[in-house]
Amino acid sequence: MFHLALSRTAKTILLTILIVALVFPLSTSLVEAQTTTVSIKPERVKAALNAVFTVDINISDVADLYGYELMLWFKNSVLQATKAERPVRHFLTPFDPDKIFVAKWEIKNDYNSTHGRVWLSVILMTPEVGKTGSGILVRLTFKGIKEGITPLTLDSMKLSDSNADPIDSIVNDGLAVVGNVITVPDDYSTIQLAINGAYAGDRIYVRPGTYRENIIVNKTVALIGEVAENTFIDGGGIGNVVSVSANSVEIRKFTIQNGGKQPWTNHGACVQIQAAFSNSNCLIRDNVLRNSTLGVEINCYNATVANNVIKDNYKGISMPMSGGNITITGNTIIDSIWYGLEIIYNNNGSTVFHNSFISNSQYQFYAHAYITGTVCVWANGVEGNYWSNYTGTDTDGDGISETPYVIDVLNRDNYPLMSPYMQGDVNHDATIDIFDCVLAALAFGSVPSDPQWNPHCDVNLDNAIDIFDMVTIALNFGKQWTNP
Repeated sequence: MFHLALSRTAKTILLTILIVALVFPLSTSLVEAQTTTVSIKPERVKAALNAVFTVDINISDVADLYGYELMLWFKNSVLQATKAERPVRHFLTPFDPDKIFVAKWEIKNDYNSTHGRVWLSVILMTPEVGKTGSGILVRLTFKGIKEGITPLTLDSMKLSDSNADPIDSIVNDGLAVVGNVITVPDDYSTIQLAINGAYAGDRIYVRPGTYRENIIVNKTVALIGEVAENTFIDGGGIGNVVSVSANSVEIRKFTIQNGGKQPWTNHGACVQIQAAFSNSNCLIRDNVLRNSTLGVEINCYNATVANNVIKDNYKGISMPMSGGNITITGNTIIDSIWYGLEIIYNNNGSTVFHNSFISNSQYQFYAHAYITGTVCVWANGVEGNYWSNYTGTDTDGDGISETPYVIDVLNRDNYPLMSPYMQGDVNHDATIDIFDCVLAALAFGSVPSDPQWNPHCDVNLDNAIDIFDMVTIALNFGKQWTNP
């Protein structure tokens, strides 16, 4: 028998080689699989009003791509799409220029009332072979037509290989900013830093997330969250969450929560307007304001608080030093520990209508003894507010009681609603349905002097029943009031 004698050194070398081979088998020939990605580049574009800009839709790490179909959506109030083109040497460029088929190449800036759409589909033709690698699929040109922000959303992305099998991919959407707009956290990591860096008249757009801040707004800016349900400003249980000391400030689409909630030791408001000017013009709209001593505190003249859900505070809205001409409309003020609405000093000239006062424990409305004369106007002339403790009846079935709701000695709501207010709920039955549409259709085209005029159908209160009222009803169609 043949016997090979090895030295100790040789045995050590062979053993090392064997271990390496076992632990790292074929390591030089294995490559980790890549994920095909479709992205908008650049991911974020900032353009001046009326400026034209382009973005590319790129594909990376794809194998055997033979065709694609994509839809890109954008807000048509902010952008107008002007061109879609396949640039020279785009990724799906065929060897034979005739061997490519464009199945869909469509731009619709008016796809619906809120969005435009670009719908594109391109396919290679035999004998072309599928493409592998990375590159540009298409280049899109837009024009900024109004200051604002819009996502550039890729939807219905379909990729096919040469066997007509789908190619899995991930999608990275984009964002377009037009005009004097600052984005948080893209431009600044916090809302306060964005305010500090802003100029008067800037719009500060805040992406979804939780921002743990106590904010001071000392400039004329607009703070706009993406959507109240997922864009939070949290005061951490200390003082005011948002303090406003400038004129013409707008705050929209946030959940603002957790200010100080110990009235005597840690007093705080979700939003405090302390604009010591003769004409503040502040707007607090479309927010959820909760879990503080005060939902909104108003110490100014001429402000609007509209379409907010104000809940779980000691007081919903308080006007301790307001100078009057305050409009409070469309709010749901619910589950206040003390008062739904409080006025401490005279507030003649303010209007309170289309609000829902629900289960505010001590008083729906409380006017302190310092008040003299008429306090507020409690209706818009035909519709007032909903009061959860009201026990009147509606004899003609129009959703409004014929018996006034007595608020206190000085105040009464002459047109109390029988159900919580919802914009577009023409017959006030807490559901927006075909009956609301029919009523508005019957009054369509009318103004107050016309015989078919129905003031309940004038949803936007502009003294005309027109397409804007119909669209508002349509956008809310199918909604039923639910306790927030």
